[in-house]
Amino acid sequence: MYENPYLEYYRLQAGGNLAAYEGVRFQRGRGWFKKLGSKIMPALKYLGKNALSSATSFLGDIAAGRDVKSSLKRTALDTGGKIASDISNKAKTMAANVQDGNGVPRRKKRKSPRKSKPILYKAPITEKVTKKKRKKKLKQKLLKKKK
Repeated sequence: MYENPYLEYYRLQAGGNLAAYEGVRFQRGRGWFKKLGSKIMPALKYLGKNALSSATSFLGDIAAGRDVKSSLKRTALDTGGKIASDISNKAKTMAANVQDGNGVPRRKKRKSPRKSKPILYKAPITEKVTKKKRKKKLKQKLLKKKK
């Protein structure tokens, strides 16, 4: 139908002018902020959970009729101690999981005995031709041609 295969692809497979199949106007990549967020988000999530649990215990103390200042101090110390112990446990497990060893064991390759090729023809040993001898032969040929 169309001579250009790209137009055919666009018309039939890529959705053509249908709004539902239109792509995003601006591409969204993974910049430095996205990378930073992926590292910080687990820590913020953990701190948020602990903050929520400490807030509920604090509000429970106030509802029970305890002093606000002492209940806040007690909850902060409890939550801080829990976070510190979790961090130390995490550090210990990370230190214990340090890789040691030689990695994946590899099979040793056997050296096959080298098979020597049979000598079919051995050229006779001739004397080496040096530069001086070549020059001498050339001079002799030139002298013969001149005569």
